Amino acid sequence: MHCSPLLASSSPQRVIPANAGIHCTHAAPADLATLQAGDRAHRFEASAIYLDAADRPLGARFVHRPTGFQLDLLHIESVPQSFTWVKSFATSEQGEPHTQEHLLLRGTCGRTLATKESMSLVTSSAYTETWRTSYFFNTSAGITTFFDIYAELQRAMLHPDYSDAEIKLEVRNVGVTKNADGSLRLEEKGTVYNEMVASMANGSWQAWRAQNHAVYGTHHPLGYNQGGEPAGIRTMTPQDIRRFHAASHHLANMGTVAAFPKSAALDGLLERFDRVLMKDAPVGRAPRPADTLDKMPKPVGDPDAPPPAEGGRRAHVPRHVAGDARRARCADRVVRGAAGRHCLRPEPAQRRTAHRHALAPARCGHGTGARGPACAEQAGRRDHHFGALGALR
Repeated sequence: MHCSPLLASSSPQRVIPANAGIHCTHAAPADLATLQAGDRAHRFEASAIYLDAADRPLGARFVHRPTGFQLDLLHIESVPQSFTWVKSFATSEQGEPHTQEHLLLRGTCGRTLATKESMSLVTSSAYTETWRTSYFFNTSAGITTFFDIYAELQRAMLHPDYSDAEIKLEVRNVGVTKNADGSLRLEEKGTVYNEMVASMANGSWQAWRAQNHAVYGTHHPLGYNQGGEPAGIRTMTPQDIRRFHAASHHLANMGTVAAFPKSAALDGLLERFDRVLMKDAPVGRAPRPADTLDKMPKPVGDPDAPPPAEGGRRAHVPRHVAGDARRARCADRVVRGAAGRHCLRPEPAQRRTAHRHALAPARCGHGTGARGPACAEQAGRRDHHFGALGALR
């Protein structure tokens, strides 16, 4: 009896075979009720078991050994659904993570995904935050349809085929606009550019930027504007976004949290996910290393961090941004009923308004363009969940 070397282990682990051309009759299929950390099946290895309030197995975390992909499977009595993320640390103020999110539905691969979603009872959305870009969907058309859409999503994420023209139209371009009097003028436009110009005028967003600069500095991946500063967006070229995609979008840098009803057997789910992932598994080599926080420079707020290279000075926060940060802290104290010396406690109606405004960035955020439910901004624009504040949703 022979099992695949991929499933072999020098440690005393239980091995549950993959069914890709290998037949081992002595091992039982993966079962959540008996699963233990270290068990392997269909090229996945369990690293943690999730329990419910009664200490019964609810799900498990797996790592796909050939690719390094992280998969969290849960049994929830609902329609099949998934939340797929990719680590997308910004490399500049150009807003590469946000731009890549917008480009998901561009090109033939992206349009195929969008078309299949509209024909498959799919509800989907996406947003970008400081560390990750996330894409999530559910379908009421069943598990087979779920995996069809999931495979298309992976293809669009890993093998985009959008053109340079599509990048420029989505990011930033210059067009001709007619004025009310009939005269013509040049205007900067583009989904990403328009979105971030409006967002940067928001005091709460400026306060968040000031906080990140104070903690991480102005030249740290967690200090950059993952949505893109308007001045940085203007400098982005198609080569910049393609370079960013090649560096960040690989399976070891990605993961999925997926939930299925209990009627979907764990072994069958692992087999289906393995089938999708093996299409992009590296051949003859180990998975690429994933991006991790310990590979980054220490933030300037860390006492052990060396001084930045620019003259050995800490990051400078512009006065107008620092002022917005102070005003935001003051407003927060008002909302929480702990007004400082220079903050006046408002009347109840004013407190409700202040609280509503304080939460607005978390509800509306800045971001995805094509996939999420929209909410109105001050200029009547359609906007979507994006940014580090999106994590509060």
